Amino acid sequence: FPVTIPSEWERFGAVDFGYTNPFVFLFIAYDKSNETYYLYDEHYLAGKTVREHSKFIKERRVEKFSKIVADHDAEDRATLLEEGLNTFPANKDISAGVQALNQMIDTERGVKLRIFNSCVETIDEMSTYSWQEPSEGKNYKEEPVKFRDHACDALRYFALDRVGASFNKVKVSSVKVSKAGVMTREQVMRKRFEKLGIDYNSVARDL
Repeated sequence: FPVTIPSEWERFGAVDFGYTNPFVFLFIAYDKSNETYYLYDEHYLAGKTVREHSKFIKERRVEKFSKIVADHDAEDRATLLEEGLNTFPANKDISAGVQALNQMIDTERGVKLRIFNSCVETIDEMSTYSWQEPSEGKNYKEEPVKFRDHACDALRYFALDRVGASFNKVKVSSVKVSKAGVMTREQVMRKRFEKLGIDYNSVARDL
């Protein structure tokens, strides 16, 4: 990647709101001929209002979006609407969303997701995105670690929106990896980047 994005491809967006934490808007295009969604650009910035972000988004890309899925903050969504960016509330089921995203990344057939290597913030987050370790004496929570997960949250909103209707939810507890099978951070990163079609060596120096 990247590939050239023809003007006729459908465009989609995904939003995770933030102020102290980054506000994220992901730009995604769909190639119907091979059922592939391409995450081709990202807006990732903290410390600005939603109205300011909307101006950045419209200046950065002028396409008409077929659909934008977003976190549920009603006031922030209303502000985007006032700026001409209509959003739909995301399905925020974490377990199903993560699995839908994995399905789109892993598959070579059917609906797929590929990510441009220019989307450095998203790639960096995905390299360390992981499930919480169970605490002794406490019930296991099927939730990711809440650390630099803002682009990943937006991406799972999008993934579940795209494949949710046909997605069969599987409990994470049924597919746990034993401690003996835990990989190093570099091994995890290499494997994830390989699935995304990204050369690990070309981006490793920036991570």
